[in-house]
Amino acid sequence: MAAEMDMREGALPSADPRLRLLEVLRTGGRPYAVVQLADASELTPATVRYHLARLERDGLVRREPERPTGRGRPRLVYRLTAGTEGFGPGAAVVPEPGVYRGFTRALAEAATDRSAADPRTAARAAGRAWARRVMADGKVEPGDGTAQDRAIAVATRAGFRPLPDGPEGGVGQVRFRECPVLDVALQFPHIVCMIHEGRLDELCGSAVDVRIRPFCAPGVCAAEFHNVSVAEKADAVSDSAG
Repeated sequence: MAAEMDMREGALPSADPRLRLLEVLRTGGRPYAVVQLADASELTPATVRYHLARLERDGLVRREPERPTGRGRPRLVYRLTAGTEGFGPGAAVVPEPGVYRGFTRALAEAATDRSAADPRTAARAAGRAWARRVMADGKVEPGDGTAQDRAIAVATRAGFRPLPDGPEGGVGQVRFRECPVLDVALQFPHIVCMIHEGRLDELCGSAVDVRIRPFCAPGVCAAEFHNVSVAEKADAVSDSAG
């Protein structure tokens, strides 16, 4: 099936090695060497190195030489990047009732959408459908405030801890410092983030195009808001629908 998601058998969120490493670093509150992380997370050193490289690439951890305590070259240790302490499994993320149910339904719709050209397109369409259900329930009115106001309201209720950001090159932004589904997003950003993008894009109306930038800075994802014409938005929605 063209749009079927690449969900690995047995890849449970609680078993995600990257999530386990983030939790060790967060709760430990100090830098860890690879061997120490392996012991604390019950992973092999080779597995730890592999996932640390991905976390470092995503801006969630950084490596540095350990403070010298004697002769010889100091070993490398890893710590969370600034701002990442609140971006992980131990963070106080409390979405409103129904958010996880809505996300789970969107995930299932994306996984079973045989009409979409690819998983990203299926996920974005599932996010749009989720937004339409939210509006039908009267929880968000399409005309309430600016597009960013609506996005902030929705993201706050979902537990993303949004922070409005000033225009960057004429583009409005909202940064997210929490993620209630970070464990799954780390494994499948092309699915999870596209569901979020489709949901916000639908909620923001016909004159704004929303694009999510996953892990664009240490411990941060962002949504960009581009002003477009109604025709341009219709074309974009049509293109994304395959």
